[in-house]
Amino acid sequence: MSEQDKGPVRPQQVTFAGLAVIGGSLVLLIAAFDQINTLHSLDTRNAVEQLINDQPSGLGITVEGWLRILKVVGMITGACAAAAAILGWQTLQRSRTARVVLPVVALPMVIAGLAIEPLFAVVVAIAVVILWLPTASAWFDPDKRGRAPAVIAGPPPPASPAQHEQHQAPPYAPPIAPSPYAYPPPQHPSPYPAYVAPSATLRRPGAVTAAAVITFVLAGITAALGVVLAVVGGSMAPDMMDELDRRGYDTSQFTDHELAVGFAFLGALVAIAAAVAIVAAVLVLRRSPAARVVLTVMSGLCIALSVAAVTSGISLITLAGAIAVIVLLHRGASKDWFAGRGT
Repeated sequence: MSEQDKGPVRPQQVTFAGLAVIGGSLVLLIAAFDQINTLHSLDTRNAVEQLINDQPSGLGITVEGWLRILKVVGMITGACAAAAAILGWQTLQRSRTARVVLPVVALPMVIAGLAIEPLFAVVVAIAVVILWLPTASAWFDPDKRGRAPAVIAGPPPPASPAQHEQHQAPPYAPPIAPSPYAYPPPQHPSPYPAYVAPSATLRRPGAVTAAAVITFVLAGITAALGVVLAVVGGSMAPDMMDELDRRGYDTSQFTDHELAVGFAFLGALVAIAAAVAIVAAVLVLRRSPAARVVLTVMSGLCIALSVAAVTSGISLITLAGAIAVIVLLHRGASKDWFAGRGT
C-alpha cells in the first residue's frame, strides 16, 4: 500500500491534529522572526537588562550574550516551525514518513518555542501526540488493523471406520507406457499480451524532473558557498571583528580564532545540508515517497533561511527556487506518480 493511498476515511482527530500542527507552527514561525527583528530594539534591551539583574550571579551572561541566545532560539524555532508546518500538511495527506519525521522536528521547536509562544508550543506538542493515538495509527497503517492472530491447529479427530475405508490407498496398478504414436496437444498462442504491472510503466511527470533539476542547481550553488565559507572564513575573521567593533558591538566575548572556527562549522553544515538535498533529489527521480517528504522539508528550511536573509540577492533566488520545488512536487500529476497512479 502506498503512502498516498486514501482508502479509509480520515478520522476527525487526525484532521484536527494536522490543522493544529500547521496553525501552531505558522504562529511560532511568525513570532520567531518577529523576535529576531526586534532583538536590538530598546524594549528588548531593557527586558534583557532586567533579566540580567534578576539572574543568579554565577551565570555571568552579558546583554550581548543574551541577545545572541535569543537569536539562536528564534532561528531554531523558525526553521523547525517551517518544516513542521509542511510535515503537518503531509500528515493530512496520509504520509507515514511525515508522521515519523514530525516528532523529530517538533521536539526542538516546542522546547525553543516555550520561550517565545508557550501556548502554541504546547498546542503543537499535544497535536503531535494525538497523531500517535490508536485511532490515528489505524488510519495511517490500516494493514495492522485487520490482522488476526495465527491459530495453531490441533491434531485431526479420529476417523470413523467408514472414513478409514474410503481413504485407504487403491490397489497397486503398473504404470501404462505412453504410446509412441501419440501426438502432443496443439499449442495455440494466446491472443492476449503478457500482463505488465501498471506501476512499472508509469512515466515520470516533467514537474518532478524540473523539481530535481532546480534542487541540483540550488544545492550545487549552496554547497559551493558552504565550502568557500569554511575555507575562506578564517581569513575573514579579523575583518569581521573590526567591522563589529566599528558598529559598536561587544566583541570581547570571543576571539578571532573562535570566529574562524564558527565560520568553518557553519560552512560545513551548509555543505552537508546541500549534499542531503542532492541525495534526496536523486531518490525523488527514482520515485521514493520518503525522499519526496525529505526534499519538501529541506525546501521549507531553505525558505525559512532565505526569508531571514532576504536582503541579499542570492536569498531571493533560493527563496523562489525552494517554493518552486515544493509546488512542483505536490502538483496533481506528481502526487499520482508517487502514489502509483497515472499513465
